[in-house]
Amino acid sequence: MVSSVSISRGRGLRPGLVIVLGVLSACQPGPPAGEPVQGYREPSISQKSGWTLIENRGPAENLLIYDDPPENGVRLLFLAGRPAPLTRSGRVMPPAPEGPGGPPTTWEPGATASARDLFDFHLAPVRSGDPLLWLHDEETGERTPVGSATRPANAFLGQLVNTGWATRRTDGPVVFASAVRPELVAFDPEGDTMWVSRWQPPAPVDPPTFQAIAGSAVPVFSVLQFGVVAGRGGLFYVLAAPQPEVGPDHVLVFDADGRLLRAGRIPQGSAVLADARGRVYVTREEDAQRWLGDPNRVPFPTFDLPTLGRATERTTLEKHRGKVVVVNFWASWCAPCREEMPLLDAFSRELDPEQAVIVGLNEDVAPRAGLAFIEELGGVSYESGAGGGRLKSRYNYRGLPYTIVLDRDLRVVKSFYGFGSSIDPIKEAVLQEFGG
Repeated sequence: MVSSVSISRGRGLRPGLVIVLGVLSACQPGPPAGEPVQGYREPSISQKSGWTLIENRGPAENLLIYDDPPENGVRLLFLAGRPAPLTRSGRVMPPAPEGPGGPPTTWEPGATASARDLFDFHLAPVRSGDPLLWLHDEETGERTPVGSATRPANAFLGQLVNTGWATRRTDGPVVFASAVRPELVAFDPEGDTMWVSRWQPPAPVDPPTFQAIAGSAVPVFSVLQFGVVAGRGGLFYVLAAPQPEVGPDHVLVFDADGRLLRAGRIPQGSAVLADARGRVYVTREEDAQRWLGDPNRVPFPTFDLPTLGRATERTTLEKHRGKVVVVNFWASWCAPCREEMPLLDAFSRELDPEQAVIVGLNEDVAPRAGLAFIEELGGVSYESGAGGGRLKSRYNYRGLPYTIVLDRDLRVVKSFYGFGSSIDPIKEAVLQEFGG
């Protein structure tokens, strides 16, 4: 069980999850990073064939959360709830393509680690000897395979069960955080497993499987970890969802040997920072952006779907490159969507179609249900793609309605979950992008 204590002091928060890691210069005095957990139990540690298994029974400390972060030395860690690891030139690394396995060479300084992308996986088996992750040399373009992928009982889930994130210390191991298992795996500079560290969600989580929906096999899975980053002092920070149905609302802190040091709940929709001594802070997104400047934006995974109501046509994202795009996820069974969509339709009619568009993505398994819903609303002016009930497994949104604003290069500007009383925040994000 992951326990936590959350302390907030002062300012309020607003949606738009951005997590950043701060690096401060040297030994500044200040409050503690955590407080001891009463009844803490040491992890169970066992030696395997050349590596160590750490079964964590809980954190040693409750992570203390502060709301007065320093104003210098911060860098971007996560954007919109997913990691955005940067190369030395500041560009976001793309997901690693598939490639054959093989013995890795010793890692060179500056190599960047990547793994299969949860948000861009496809149903396909992994082959014997396929790597778990890769190291990339930005200057030479060479890739070094690291580790071995897990082969599940159902071969077509091979890509999914091996999705996750990787981070690397320049003076130490590369660590892989599985998306669907509560564990981290560390590899040494020769590519051999050093340790596997596991933590315990409040309740057991079933492994990925298939479910038959409308005659199609749809993957059903829970996401437990949303990213990992190497911090100062040998620490590794993990964005986690101990209760997958709630979403990523915890930060877990591991030491260099895989022990779970601290865990704490963070407000979803906040910016989270950590300093060089491991203290964690939360603040508003706009405050973090002021310190970060203009961070690199994450490309939104593309789509190419049958157009709802026009089966011979396709709804694609790429055809809108060069425009500001509002992507709205909706379904016929979503009550707030009934209130939001007419407002989006009115906004769509105000936009210059050469400059900005709204695109709907329908989550109904049966397209006829989505069509009937639109007819009840009296129709909308923008098109919707028929997702066939498979959108959540690909985009991992928390719930409906869910809206993403993309810039002219189809990168994520801001995301919005749910519907309050207006779409003014969506309009504001679109208009600000015009101004930019």
